[in-house]
Formats: sequence, structure tokens, C-alpha cells
Amino acid sequence: MRLRHRFPPIPKLALGAFVLYLVGSALLGEAYPFSRYSMYAQHGYQDGAHLVIRLDGVELQTMRGIVDIDGVDPETLRYPQGTPAGVAGYPLDHLRHYIAQHGRRPGTATGEAQLEIGARFLRVGPSGIRVTQAFVPIAAGTARRP
Repeated sequence: MRLRHRFPPIPKLALGAFVLYLVGSALLGEAYPFSRYSMYAQHGYQDGAHLVIRLDGVELQTMRGIVDIDGVDPETLRYPQGTPAGVAGYPLDHLRHYIAQHGRRPGTATGEAQLEIGARFLRVGPSGIRVTQAFVPIAAGTARRP
């Protein structure tokens, strides 16, 4: 069977650059930019924190539906010093934004439910995920569900 299309010839410069890249990556091994995702394969968090929100002692999956939050300053809401939070900082940022948007407005009644915000500390090891501290309080206040 004969091909009807002829492919354009590969420029010698492009072929030379490809061969140089192959030889360089073989000689250098796991070094940027020849690495095979070493940032994921060799480094990882072993300790972390999970954000915990409780309303009247009941753990919530989300703050959705909680309003008139009082006594919690979103600007000072932080994990305890030295917390290996890793990417757990993103939920805390979302929580700060939510509290700022749904905080108690002047002239409205304070919430009747006790709000607790804290962290659960975890460790990942060969046997899986293990809780090292069940609940460490970060902030407390009041809130209500409409």
C-alpha cells in the first residue's frame, strides 16, 4: 500500500534539539526540567489538619445555612501556631469569607446556638490515616439557622 500524502521533512534543527533533550534527560535523571513529577512522588505531608465546625455540639459538614455569626472575628481566625495545615488553609480561607458575609448585622438578635470552630489533627502513615488530636478549638461564638 502506498501513501498518498508526503509528510514534510523534519528540519535538522528540530531533530537535533529532540536528540539533545533525550540525551540530556538520560544523563541528568531526576532534575528539573527532566523530572517525572518528583514534587508529588518524593515529598508529601505526613501531618495535617482538618477544619471542624460544630453547632450546639453537632459537627457540621458545611456552614451553609448558618447566619448571624457573632463572636468570631474572620480576620483573626487561624490554625494554632505550628499547624502543618498544608492545603487545609483553603477551607479556612473560605470559612473566613463566609463568616464575613454572614456575620451578625447591627440591630439583629444574637444567635441562640453555640458555634465552635476547631481543627482535627491527622497523621498519615503506613497503616493509614490516624487522628492524633480529635478537636483543638480555634474560635467560639454564637450563630443561628434561619
